[in-house]
Amino acid sequence: MARLVSYIAARGVDNIIFKMCERDGEKQHISAFNALPFPRKIGFEKAGIDTRLKGKDGDLLTGDQLFNHRFIYYRKYISLYK
Repeated sequence: MARLVSYIAARGVDNIIFKMCERDGEKQHISAFNALPFPRKIGFEKAGIDTRLKGKDGDLLTGDQLFNHRFIYYRKYISLYK
């Protein structure tokens, strides 16, 4: 947490990319996330998500599984903010 606080103090909160996954959430959580005033947000939703981010059961990957796939997707999304 101290590292994040230091980063925000040095660079500001607008330089952080916030990620939200709908896996264990509900529609109101997505609406609340989308309403946050931060310019850099990535949201993974069940509907319309890339099938490579879904498990065999059709649900979104868990956080641990998504962590292993993150480089491909984060590189793509982070490039949107450069």
